Amino acid sequence: MHACALNITWCSVSGLALLVPQRPASRAFRCAMKRKHGDVAAGTDGGGAGEGGSGRRGGHSRLDSETLSYYSELDGHLRSLGREESEDRQLLADNALAEAAGREAEVAADAACSRVLEALLPHAATQQLAAFTRGCVEGEGLGELCTQGPFGSHVLEKCLLQLSGRAATAGEEEYAEIEGALTAVTEAAAEAFYELSTSKYGSFVARRLLCVLAGRDVAPPPGKKAQEAAVPSAVPSAAEQEGQQAQHASQQRGGGALAAKLGTQTAAGGTANGTAAVDSTAAEYPELLEKLAAAVLGDDWAGEEMSRLAVDSFAGPVLQALLRACTHNTKLLQRLLLRVLGAGAGGKGVEGVRQERCHQLLQDRNGSHLMEAVFQSAPDDYFAKLTTLCFKGHLLPMAQHACANFAVQAAISALRKPQQLKRMFEDLRPAFPQLLRSRRSGVIAALLAAAGRLGSQQAEAAAALWAAAGGAEGSGKAGAGSTSPLAALLTLDTSTQLGGGGGGRLSTLGCAMAEAVLRLPPAACKQWAEAVAALPPPQAQQVARDPGGCRVLEAYLEGPGAAPKRRSALLQALAGCYGAVAAGGSGNRFVEKCFALADVPEKEVIAGELAAAETRLMATHRGPLLLRRCHVEAYKKAGGGGSGGGGAKGGGGGWQQRVAAADAARREFADLFGPEGAEAEGEEDEEAPAEGEEDEEAAAEGAELPSGAGAAVTGEEQGEGGTGQAAAAKKKKKRVAAAPGEVGEAGKKKKKAKTAGSSQQQGEGVAAAAAEKAALILADGGGGKRQKKGKKEKKKDKK
Repeated sequence: MHACALNITWCSVSGLALLVPQRPASRAFRCAMKRKHGDVAAGTDGGGAGEGGSGRRGGHSRLDSETLSYYSELDGHLRSLGREESEDRQLLADNALAEAAGREAEVAADAACSRVLEALLPHAATQQLAAFTRGCVEGEGLGELCTQGPFGSHVLEKCLLQLSGRAATAGEEEYAEIEGALTAVTEAAAEAFYELSTSKYGSFVARRLLCVLAGRDVAPPPGKKAQEAAVPSAVPSAAEQEGQQAQHASQQRGGGALAAKLGTQTAAGGTANGTAAVDSTAAEYPELLEKLAAAVLGDDWAGEEMSRLAVDSFAGPVLQALLRACTHNTKLLQRLLLRVLGAGAGGKGVEGVRQERCHQLLQDRNGSHLMEAVFQSAPDDYFAKLTTLCFKGHLLPMAQHACANFAVQAAISALRKPQQLKRMFEDLRPAFPQLLRSRRSGVIAALLAAAGRLGSQQAEAAAALWAAAGGAEGSGKAGAGSTSPLAALLTLDTSTQLGGGGGGRLSTLGCAMAEAVLRLPPAACKQWAEAVAALPPPQAQQVARDPGGCRVLEAYLEGPGAAPKRRSALLQALAGCYGAVAAGGSGNRFVEKCFALADVPEKEVIAGELAAAETRLMATHRGPLLLRRCHVEAYKKAGGGGSGGGGAKGGGGGWQQRVAAADAARREFADLFGPEGAEAEGEEDEEAPAEGEEDEEAAAEGAELPSGAGAAVTGEEQGEGGTGQAAAAKKKKKRVAAAPGEVGEAGKKKKKAKTAGSSQQQGEGVAAAAAEKAALILADGGGGKRQKKGKKEKKKDKK
């Protein structure tokens, strides 16, 4: 850049004054920076310094004392309102936003007022919220929000979140208001996208805006410091929780780094049983996204400037988000990829990208994250050429590099064809032991996940990991407690020993790799399945108590490598620890899975241990649900669950018969709706009834039928007439048929009316068949008790 084009910014580092050349800022940011430095130099501005900013970041407030007092009173009044007083909250929020009219950016950038605004925004009417958002970015507003401190950017992000969450359920008029506000923010951002992206606080605004325009989360996950700073200081209100839920529903958030490598969904958006595919979901606002992309394709981001921005700690994440957001437009995405990778002019495409440039990005701390986004978002033809360019002859050094190995993992997770996996696996297979010893096992984890997803190199990958884990064990790392490659893998990079009694945590990544292997076909996972089956009871119980270890055992129990006898033997080996395991977060679901897979005698053992630990489980978040799904209450009433127990009439096996009937009903439901539908239907019943009487009614009426617990009707009802059978079927039909049409408040809006109506018609037919089959499986219901409850059922159905 020519010297005459530089402007000079005065900054201080470690007490030393430096002159830093920068690109000329846009008018909005330039004026905002002048005002900021002028205020700091003057030391006083806007007579409310003492009241507004004493003890806060920035040291002073630019607002007058009357405004500060007004928002302080609003804050106190908001805290005094109950959650049910929604109208008062909305009136309060609308008044607060109206008071800021004409100086929205100034109020939002204030340390004290910004916190009040953030608390009020979820309660404001959509029209007021949209008007406030437009006012924040008018004139020099965007620059002021992103340069005066973190407070203004937080308020603008909150506005974007609220607008995005409400767009899904908005009517035509409200949607037009929301679209107008987002258009105003996008146009202001596009005009100063360079300054916004390179700003400490503006970078977060740019990423949030890209997420909103794309309609899904495309931003890279924040670092640890950012996550800690984002922890709310107070419990969110009911309206705020609704806004967060709506925003979560409107975005398709992917999993974490480990989930992207080993979970059912890859980082590139592919599924575990097919080829990886770029997430080409249509953007919510494609025209607005193109405006931001056009700014990056301009002269400000070209040449050597892009080389610097690609590794910039603020601009780099914005580029990552932009690439992921533009996957719906292949041509636009290709142009962005070539610009980011520094392809030369002349229309050569990927051939114009230099290998040296790619390696520099791969080995840079920030650049490697950008390369992850490149591999995840690149179209198939670009992906094949880029992986060849980056890794041919250099794959192992990159896999061992401290930064580049993460990009290698992302590339493996995004592989599209078995041939690509075969080439990378052959290059890395000899180095498996070295990768395990050098803490680069994430690359192996990505290979295992890709093998399972593409159905290629499965047996070879499992065998190579077995040999590598045995080599790691032979090196003496794992100690005397490790008697197999499985034990060495579970304790990888830790000081824990299986059977050592130390109680340490198992390796998170090692457990994840073992889980991935155990879900491979039987021929591939045979060695690993036999090793799990051979675990002594103390070691099996130690693995079950670990958050990652219980998932390994769950994968074995569900996987194809476990014979029925060995599965039963493992469940028996875990006897005595089910109560302790269920008290943990991950262990709770594991125990539920064990109960579902166990035979009736083993179910009885699990129910007995859960009954003994009922007090502890009731204090946990998911404990009450687990107790209901495992029929613990019915077990206690049956006097221990055996035949002839005094707690149930009718005999004939008592508790065991009811559990068998519940399993049959669950299987029938799964046949109709699929495993995912049965699981989702079971989650609807997670809320426990408010009173004990309603608890008994729900258990008697089979309210938990889809999850397998609802068929546990009492012995008295088993021996009575069939009136309850029809009532249960009718109630089940109404509850299931209503689900497809209940799309929050969206069903009441014109935008969703047609979708909801068609879904409801389809749901009624399927639900009727499900109810009919479920009623045939359920034991005869008692007519007397159900007739007494008829009025309550009608009231519930009306609600």
